[in-house]
Amino acid sequence: MNSDSGRTNGCQSPQAASDANTLMDQLRGLLRQQVASARAGRLDSVSAAIPRIQVILEELPASNRSATDAETSQEIQRLHHELCLMVAAQKGELAREIKKMSLGKTSLRAYKSAHATGSLNSRRA
Repeated sequence: MNSDSGRTNGCQSPQAASDANTLMDQLRGLLRQQVASARAGRLDSVSAAIPRIQVILEELPASNRSATDAETSQEIQRLHHELCLMVAAQKGELAREIKKMSLGKTSLRAYKSAHATGSLNSRRA
């Protein structure tokens, strides 16, 4: 057995499989938190979890990912997909709000310009 690799004759050790399951459980928990945050419109919380997720993915070699059960993997994929959809929807909503604000600013500038030149007063006369 090569103790550095955590494998015995090409198979994962029980400890490596247990570590993979623990990391996948942590990943699932973080994704659930992100989905809840996205539903509540707290995109800052969604972003805050990204560094921890990256650490988990780095700690979880691809060979150990297959050690987790299919149900956990499917749930993680579903949560990730749901999160992506929510973030995309939030992004679209923010883009619409920014466009509204931009149009409002343009209208205010036009009104201010017209008011400064006195063109509004001349129309009323």
